Amino acid sequence: FGATFDPHIADSVDLLTGALPAQYGYRTSGVINLKTRDGLFDTGGEAGVYAGSHATFQPSASLHGSSGSINYFLSGSYLENDLGVENPIASRSAIHDRTRQYRGFGYVSAILSASSRITAFGGTSIGHFEIPNNPGQPGAYTLGSQSTFDSARLDQNQREITHYGVIAYQYAGGDLNFQVAPFFRYSQTRF
Repeated sequence: FGATFDPHIADSVDLLTGALPAQYGYRTSGVINLKTRDGLFDTGGEAGVYAGSHATFQPSASLHGSSGSINYFLSGSYLENDLGVENPIASRSAIHDRTRQYRGFGYVSAILSASSRITAFGGTSIGHFEIPNNPGQPGAYTLGSQSTFDSARLDQNQREITHYGVIAYQYAGGDLNFQVAPFFRYSQTRF
């Protein structure tokens, strides 16, 4: 239900569609190219709070800059509201539909020499979602001797966790240019 990437980290987003070049396997599909902010040309940060309807509260903060040959960007955000999942009934407020979402992202790049650099970035996304209730549903099963259940009193929840990271080494010297970039991603959904 939740997004892995926080929109606050995006400097630009491009969508590539159609017949893609060899680096994407000559497939007819789509690729989202998200370029994050960095601190190469300015040092500073920002903090903000967004609040609104459905008890929405969303603070966020970022820090970016450079020091010597190191360039960095860090971001974190939190979101909570009473409309975490689409409401299954035609009313303004859903029953049991609270969400809490945490996201963090970090990027660090260091120039090692005139021909090489190392970059690491990673992030995490943790979301807790209440599954909204749909009152008045007839019972489909019998448990013991009870065949009717109040669907407005259900307490179903889902937790989504995603962690990811990449470390990349780039070399560009003379006729030899290459990049090695191993990555990991861990995702878990608990209902």
